[in-house]
Amino acid sequence: MTVYRRRSTPDRRSHRRPMGMPDPMMVIGFGVVLLLTVLVFVFISNRSAQPTRVQAARSTPLDAETSVPVETRTFKVTRITSTPDPEKTAAPTLPTTGPTATKDISRTAANWQNWPVVPEFTQGAKEIYQRGQEAGRNPRAFSKIGSCESSATWFLEDFDRGAEWYTLGDYAKLSKTIEYFAGSFGRSSLAAHDGARVSTVFTALWADRTICEVNETPLDCEIHVHNPAFAIISLGSNDIDDPEKFENEMRKLIQLTIEQNVVPILSTKADDLEGGGANNRALAKLALEFDIPLWNFWAAVQDIPNGGLDWDGAHLTWSDNYFDQPGSLESGWAVRNLTALQVLDSMRAGVASISE
Repeated sequence: MTVYRRRSTPDRRSHRRPMGMPDPMMVIGFGVVLLLTVLVFVFISNRSAQPTRVQAARSTPLDAETSVPVETRTFKVTRITSTPDPEKTAAPTLPTTGPTATKDISRTAANWQNWPVVPEFTQGAKEIYQRGQEAGRNPRAFSKIGSCESSATWFLEDFDRGAEWYTLGDYAKLSKTIEYFAGSFGRSSLAAHDGARVSTVFTALWADRTICEVNETPLDCEIHVHNPAFAIISLGSNDIDDPEKFENEMRKLIQLTIEQNVVPILSTKADDLEGGGANNRALAKLALEFDIPLWNFWAAVQDIPNGGLDWDGAHLTWSDNYFDQPGSLESGWAVRNLTALQVLDSMRAGVASISE
């Protein structure tokens, strides 16, 4: 009689590798993960100061006739606090000798570099604001519309986070404006995106579909959700290939904003990536055309190191918003936040004058 024995199943435990002999594939996998981790850490470290998507070469100098040399200069507070008279064409005092003594100081688009940093509440802005109040716009709300400099959380956010996040120093009077516009400073705008161009804000594909209605553009959605009386518009750093197209699209954006009874506040930019200051000149032209405020941020940073720009000529240099600390107003971001507050303060004063 033949006995058939059942073939035994191999014991998996007997095939385990001795202690100290890891699986080669595990070693390779761990090495790949470690390498990727190091690369990601290096990338983030290099980008941490300015996490935006704009990649550009160092700013192209302005033409010889209108340029302001980029060099280390002592910051002048008076450049920030100057406020224009809408009935006049005054500009900052110019030297009585030297090549700048003969410059045209009239309020023209060609002379945008000499416009004051902080604008007044223009007659055009007043009329738009009053229509907005009739339509139910919130007089204590403003929206940020733009690219990385508007979407960054450190643009004005600290003024909604509490007094421990900023100090006003000599600008203590701005506390009234911080209180007046509370709730808008730290809010993430639906019309501000990293890498945005002008066309982005009226293109429905860029809208947040978890919040916005079907076919609603980022601009329409932001106004619909936040209901602002004012909109700070900061665009142009990503629209550097065609200045004429930039001007035409900005005109469309301004018209769309005005049609919704929101006061547009245009902002010049610190960089000159397009060359010759073409985009800032276009913004000045449009401010005159629509009689709306122009925040001349470019002028505010000309007296600080490297014009407030980082090594790439595109991003702003960084510091916290402690305006009473030595050297705090020698960075692009601190000056941007301070002058933005001053612009909003000017708008608040203009609103108050309507009821007087």
